[in-house]
Amino acid sequence: MFGIKRPKSIDDKTWEKYQEDVTAKVLLLEKQGWPIESIKEFGKYFKEMLGRKGQSSNMSEIVSSCYSDTQIVGTKVFDNMWYAWKADRISASESKKKLSALMKITGMDKLDEKSSADQLRAVADKINKKMKPDDKFWGSLAGTVEKHTIQTA
Repeated sequence: MFGIKRPKSIDDKTWEKYQEDVTAKVLLLEKQGWPIESIKEFGKYFKEMLGRKGQSSNMSEIVSSCYSDTQIVGTKVFDNMWYAWKADRISASESKKKLSALMKITGMDKLDEKSSADQLRAVADKINKKMKPDDKFWGSLAGTVEKHTIQTA
């Protein structure tokens, strides 16, 4: 999967477990609404992390860590997945899907006027603390909202 060749040092059971772990994470990404081009970016990121940590590492831990990174706005893998989903070339309905995925990832889809401070903090925790106010993501997000708003008005 994702072009990763089975290392000789890994037995059948470990390789099968790795494939199950990756498949489960891909299904979670699909459930959140990510398109295939974004999921391929997850695969590239995973392959890069596996290469850095060495294939003798615990592959399940690497899969989990990489997936966790997809759930934080502003991480490298999140950005790669976000930008793979071209906002400037998608329809209003596709913009809506992109915004919906962002809402699910951050937990904003569960907020309302009665949300507690802890619930709001949990959403804030889904945003990389190192992101700056002028990060290009914010402009991309604004463009996605604008695309959705203009075409549905």
